[in-house]
Amino acid sequence: DMLNNNASATATMTIDAASVFALGALNGGGRAFCTTRISLCNTSSLDVASMNLLTSDDGGVGYISASNSSVLNCRGSMLIGRAWREKVTFSMDASSQVKVGGDLKIIGADAGDPVGVARYSLPLSGTPGVGTFSVGNGIYLAYSDSGSKVGVTVSTAQGAPASASIAGVLDMSAAGGAWSFFTLDGSSVTFGGNIAMGANNSRATVILTNNATLGTSGNLVNRNAPNGQCAIQGSGTINVAGTLYNDGRITADGGTLTVSYGVLGQTYSGNDLDLLDGTYEGWYAVNRGR
Repeated sequence: DMLNNNASATATMTIDAASVFALGALNGGGRAFCTTRISLCNTSSLDVASMNLLTSDDGGVGYISASNSSVLNCRGSMLIGRAWREKVTFSMDASSQVKVGGDLKIIGADAGDPVGVARYSLPLSGTPGVGTFSVGNGIYLAYSDSGSKVGVTVSTAQGAPASASIAGVLDMSAAGGAWSFFTLDGSSVTFGGNIAMGANNSRATVILTNNATLGTSGNLVNRNAPNGQCAIQGSGTINVAGTLYNDGRITADGGTLTVSYGVLGQTYSGNDLDLLDGTYEGWYAVNRGR
């Protein structure tokens, strides 16, 4: 346990010089306004059963860094953040790895962002490898705490594969009032489970750029509640093996957006066609999109 008793404190764990450190659960930043730093360098390794960072009180900040062929291995699930003002900053170079064997769950917000979104750029992969942030099961963004605003961009710049398969689900903004963004920039990610977007009064957006591809072996639910705001936009490819429930907006923006599905479905009709921002569900094209 790191910083679970004293508010406004700072705790640092540094593992260096080819050291190997193994723990059970690692819990850090459980009190308000605390700072938690975990640093791995010079071929060191940290192995934990599970990891919870900044999950109890508001106002904390966290830092996880891995450099010079270091490895952070979380055998179970990694839970990050709490709503309103908490964010963990990841820093890893192309020679290092972060491995999550279970689910990656991110909530929280960033007071320093213009709209309060805690933004993460992660070299995601379903298979552990050098230069990757691998996830063994599902990804949950803003799944609890109504004040959560979370954005994840899949980065391939430092060695992550351009095509990745994630075994579990993509769950976005399951908490009422939460915001989440999932951006693919020239990369391809396929989920083995369903993709679910939105809840009551929440917002969820998938953004594709540079011919990115988002796929699922299950269903994709674009707006999971009648009073939500959900959208898929950009240029690239959406592949849904099961049913695509489009009760939000799907917009081709700036290029060709190709959408394939096993079955096309719709849950809401009548007075439930309008979204939180006053627009309507449907299929759109802007900026010469098609």
